Amino acid sequence: MAIENAGRVFYELDADIFCVEETESRTALNYFNETVIPKVGDPIYDHVMLIDGNDDRRIDVGIMTKQSFDIQSLVSHVDNSDAHGKIFSRDCPEYKFSTSWGIRCLY
Repeated sequence: MAIENAGRVFYELDADIFCVEETESRTALNYFNETVIPKVGDPIYDHVMLIDGNDDRRIDVGIMTKQSFDIQSLVSHVDNSDAHGKIFSRDCPEYKFSTSWGIRCLY
């Protein structure tokens, strides 16, 4: 039931781009996109991407976009560090998308 409620939120918000965290795997994210969301409404995202993070529990970050928001590139910041060690506990991916108004970045 909880996962269907999450599907309802995605359906109701109808966002062009969703950034997700606490994602188990790309397979799980695809299942959510192709099975859970359609149970509560129509939208299925055309692009699903997942990035392995620093999390020892193997919980990752991902993104889902609609057709008109093609992922052009991705830069991972998983290895960025400072004097105290890794900066990000998971990752801080940087995406570039093509849109009807040009290339845009999202962090």
